[in-house]
Amino acid sequence: MANEFFIARKIFLKQNEGRKVARPIVKISILTIALALIVNLLTVAVVIGFQKEVRQKISGFSAHTTILNAKSQSILEGDAIRIDQAFLDELSKNEAILSINPVGYKPVLFQSDKVERKITLSNGQDTTRYEQNIDGALLKGVRSDYDWDFLEEHLVGGRLPAFTNKEEGLPEILASTTLAKRLGYELGDTVPAYFVKERAALRQFVLVGLYNTGLEEFDRKTVYTDLRLVQDLNDWGLQARIEVLDTLNEGYLVVKAEVDGGSGYYEYDWGEGFRQTIGVKICPTKDTTFTVIVRERTEFLASNGLPKSKPDTAQLSIKISGDKYAPCSYSFDAFGELEKNYLGSEYQYTLDAGAKKLEIDSRPGKGSKHDYVGGFELRYKEWETLDQEVKELRSSIGFLPTEHNEQLR
Repeated sequence: MANEFFIARKIFLKQNEGRKVARPIVKISILTIALALIVNLLTVAVVIGFQKEVRQKISGFSAHTTILNAKSQSILEGDAIRIDQAFLDELSKNEAILSINPVGYKPVLFQSDKVERKITLSNGQDTTRYEQNIDGALLKGVRSDYDWDFLEEHLVGGRLPAFTNKEEGLPEILASTTLAKRLGYELGDTVPAYFVKERAALRQFVLVGLYNTGLEEFDRKTVYTDLRLVQDLNDWGLQARIEVLDTLNEGYLVVKAEVDGGSGYYEYDWGEGFRQTIGVKICPTKDTTFTVIVRERTEFLASNGLPKSKPDTAQLSIKISGDKYAPCSYSFDAFGELEKNYLGSEYQYTLDAGAKKLEIDSRPGKGSKHDYVGGFELRYKEWETLDQEVKELRSSIGFLPTEHNEQLR
């Protein structure tokens, strides 16, 4: 460096007339280099800041990492896992973890109100056309203790959803301004939504909050609601009920078990042990109560490596008024089905057999759907140590006792 310094000093300090031109050139060069360094530093700072902002927004929609069923490729679809995992107590003690949120997802189609539009036909005649917009999204189910910090920061109208009992009104949703504008909805509006199950299901929601993060693709697709509703829509776990079929079998009523959720392979215990008997025939002559316990067939689960769902229990009671020994000749409607006179709900009704009348009260099981979630989203306090923390977490979960298969994503 001594030689370079000597030459630079000579060029810069020489005052003779032949070298005076060197000083302004050197000053301009120094100034140019300084400006270039400042611009580069500003560029790097802006890029790093932009990357950090985008990273925070993307992780705000999901999480830094997720725990899900080992057979699932994504938390957005696949098999659910039990919510009562053994590793949760251990993770709650990890000071590096900011929050642990059980979540579930369900694809949904939102439908707008009809919009009246005046158009002119090719023949010059004016007419009215009614149009409706339909937009697909992902319903994200969360609990009331969800980490709302990110959404509170980007809330632009209304409030966060309140998770109350279903009997207290329509479920609430938090949607983006992008989606609301596309569908023409405002705060307080009732929003119809369609879900694909065994058959299409229509549900209605109340729009109580609007958010805007600036990431339009994420904003347009993500809508937040109560996790319990998503658990219901996904048919996780089992739920059993007992029904009286709408037709007779050789003059007998048919009492049959119906099951939602699970693998579709069930066995039933009507009081004499588990068998594959799905129902019974009866012409009741006394007050009777049927109880059935439903579970998935253990040999099917074992051969396919599937986790066990909790069994569910349902009941159906029959009370007789009039001549108990009268024939079971019930009335039929115009469609050839048993005429059921409902008593305020689909599970309570009467059947009229002339000399005697049956009062049916079906009590579905509580179901185990609320014992399952799509997975767990984990947020960490420090991004810089995330890779190491996830590596340690992956290793520690592998040694925790559990009857289910989970994995980190």
